[in-house]
Amino acid sequence: MDNGDTPLMCASQQGNIKIVKLLLNHPKIDVNIKNNEGGTALMFAATNGHLDIVKLLLDQPIINPEMQYAQAFLLAIQYGHNEIAEMLAEYLNENLRTLSIFNSTENGNIEKVKHLLNHFDINVNTKFKTGDTPLMFAAYFGKTEIAELFLKHKDININLSNNEGVTALMFASQLGNGEIVKLLLNRPEIEINKKAENGYTALIYAAGNKCSNELKLLLNQPTIDVNAQDIYSITALMYAAQRGNESEVELLLEHPNIDVNLQDDEDYTALMYATRNERASIVEMLVNHPKVDVNIKNKNKITPLNYASRYGYKDIVESLLKHPKIDVNAINCYGDTALILASEKGYEDIVELLLNHPKIDVNMPSADGVTAIMCAMAQGHRNVIDMLIRHHANIISTVDFFGLTPLMYAIESGDVRLIKRILEELNKLDKSSKSKVLKEKNEFDETVLDCAKNTNRKKIINLIQSELESEEEEEEKEEQQIEPSKEETEIVPTPTEPSKEQVEPTPSVFSREEVTPEFIKNIHDELFEAVSNGDIDKIDSLMESKYKDGELLIDINKTNKSGDTPLIIASNNNNHQLVRILLSYDADLSFKNKINGDNALIRAARNGHFDVTVELLNKNEKIINSSNKKKRTALMESTEEYFLRIVKLLIKKRAKTSIKDINDKTVFDIIKKFTDKKKKRY
Repeated sequence: MDNGDTPLMCASQQGNIKIVKLLLNHPKIDVNIKNNEGGTALMFAATNGHLDIVKLLLDQPIINPEMQYAQAFLLAIQYGHNEIAEMLAEYLNENLRTLSIFNSTENGNIEKVKHLLNHFDINVNTKFKTGDTPLMFAAYFGKTEIAELFLKHKDININLSNNEGVTALMFASQLGNGEIVKLLLNRPEIEINKKAENGYTALIYAAGNKCSNELKLLLNQPTIDVNAQDIYSITALMYAAQRGNESEVELLLEHPNIDVNLQDDEDYTALMYATRNERASIVEMLVNHPKVDVNIKNKNKITPLNYASRYGYKDIVESLLKHPKIDVNAINCYGDTALILASEKGYEDIVELLLNHPKIDVNMPSADGVTAIMCAMAQGHRNVIDMLIRHHANIISTVDFFGLTPLMYAIESGDVRLIKRILEELNKLDKSSKSKVLKEKNEFDETVLDCAKNTNRKKIINLIQSELESEEEEEEKEEQQIEPSKEETEIVPTPTEPSKEQVEPTPSVFSREEVTPEFIKNIHDELFEAVSNGDIDKIDSLMESKYKDGELLIDINKTNKSGDTPLIIASNNNNHQLVRILLSYDADLSFKNKINGDNALIRAARNGHFDVTVELLNKNEKIINSSNKKKRTALMESTEEYFLRIVKLLIKKRAKTSIKDINDKTVFDIIKKFTDKKKKRY
């Protein structure tokens, strides 16, 4: 037989009782043998309604009788052979009989369920191994008519819960089975606010699983607890806000008893959950609620505005700032304001929004005495620095916990233009104030000149020395004007040669007639050579090259024959100090090599240059998910090369793991190629 059917199976299927009797009299007959599909002679007889043959087979010694009886029993019910089913039921124990009601419910076979309920003494509240009742099965699988059958049973208990504390109402509510929810809510004994082991109620399940119709039914119940909290004190509103379920949030906010400011065990509110998960539309809905408190802090003393400003969520910042009671200067546990956090990250659009708020304190320091402009200086965010200065940020006299001034921050950042700008402002001060800034020491016993010398950049050292010498000359002149000696008036000064450090090697200002295409090429060749050699002083000198009208000759984003910019070369060479300096000269982080599509971040990550990666991300985190021509991101490249430290950094900075490369592979596909030990670490 093609299906592995035996003669006994064929005779049982066809109802040929004479042949069945003959075969059963054979001494070597095996009634337990199965065909290729697992069928036995008993199953064939039960399926086709051959009662006499079923009786004959039941008199034979059957291996694993309960299993065969159960399968034959289910087949008899399925095909409407009730007399055979009743006969087989006598051979079944209670557990196997009740098992059939679960199978029938799951498959939606209402006739089976009716027959079982009408002809057998089945406990309608019996439980499966998971603790689920038949009613829960109906609620889970959305079998409304079968649920109605169970609900009509006189012994039904609709509030029973399974091993995890989940009830039929919870199943129907979280899976969108609204008709069953209606049936259950119409029962006077329904426990609408009952909680599962995790503390979830039917309302929480519906809100968290985007079941708006079911949520609406629950909210219309007069006894509903709209503010019920799970074991972590998280509410339905918090779950809906966290998951971006707009319709559900809207329904919950319309309920008159909603407490929009409830906090969980970490002191998170619904507004904080929406903010943390970048749900801008939901933030707007919550901000517009008349009872919302937009300034509530979590356990780390972070407000929604702090969080949104730290992670660059512009739309959310905009919504929060519209609230009339927003505390724009609220601080976190480190004393950081939203402005400090946004300035440190270089989020220009957010900094602008914050600066335009009428109550912003641009000079408010953190617990360490660091102001927004100091943070911007430390990270080299020039545009942010300019914005802060326009809004009267103090770049002269503020001092942090370590005695560092804005000028010291500027020197450390290596931004020559910023240093010059601060020095210009210094020269507007009175002599005493200027002298204090230039000569006072920080907690490390360093003056601004010491800080300049720490950079090992002649350009910066010369700038500070020149300023100090200028101040000394002024002091000498003042002394001479007060009491000039006879000898001093008679001495004729002899000219002295300037030191080599103070002499510019070449003039830095040119007329347009002097500048030929060959000249431009040569000056850029010098730049690439200086970058390759890490010659910072040479780069400083070249970056001073201008036309007489002030336009720069050097294009800092110029590419060489390989398609690399100076920044990409410095990143490739792991020169993080040079990377910072090039960024101070407005090198473009997003610029890509036209041949392979690499930018500086991808190149640094591929080569395992951690400090450079940090430097680039500190300048602009928004490039983190940029990809090259193979659609490979920095995360993919660092994962491929097993630079775990960089991988951790990128993940912490929220690099996306779902991006696919040109071969339709994600970072997880890359991990699959590794040994088990490496996989475990990832």
